[in-house]
Amino acid sequence: MDSEDIIRKNSEKTKKEVRWWRYAAWSLPFVALAGLIFFNLLGWDSAFEKALVIGSTIMFGISVFWWWWAIYKIFNFADMMGKTADRIDSIKKEFNNLKDSLKK
Repeated sequence: MDSEDIIRKNSEKTKKEVRWWRYAAWSLPFVALAGLIFFNLLGWDSAFEKALVIGSTIMFGISVFWWWWAIYKIFNFADMMGKTADRIDSIKKEFNNLKDSLKK
């Protein structure tokens, strides 16, 4: 597998993961809020408090997981850019060698 295929594969994988994170970020807070409002309206104070603690813990866990996922993706992007820069330097050297060969 050449580097272009690896870059395309990583790009598609990242796009798919971003779609899932975007969907979760849009829907899960509303579901949690609706559940808390439901418990509060029914007067289930102990269920409300338990749901609040459980929901907060889950959201904290998800936010930590998301943070490390984002850091990993940024690292991969920076690594890919470094490899691309190295490849461009290699191509420039090859063109200069070709130019020098053609001058002779």
